Amino acid sequence: MNVSTLVFPLPFGLHVAFVLISVALLIFCYIFKKQRYHLYLIIGIISTMLVYVAHPKIIFYLLGIEEFILLGLAAFDMHKAEKAARIAEEKKKAAESASDNA
Repeated sequence: MNVSTLVFPLPFGLHVAFVLISVALLIFCYIFKKQRYHLYLIIGIISTMLVYVAHPKIIFYLLGIEEFILLGLAAFDMHKAEKAARIAEEKKKAAESASDNA
């Protein structure tokens, strides 16, 4: 049994296609939205390819820790971006209501 069937249920070619498509879409999103969490996700997705190169078991654990950290950073930044967008929307509504009352 090879490493790819133990780590990923997808064959190597399908995994590469998934990585290429998801990285392309995240780059597209980053270009338009400029959110840091897109970069964290890009790094995390690309680093899944390291499983095929690294064979010592410690590398798998380090990769798992890296993925966990990147996912946490991405979730934190998503929450922060959502909160900032909500505050901006509330300010915009307050400004519109103030101009309507004047």
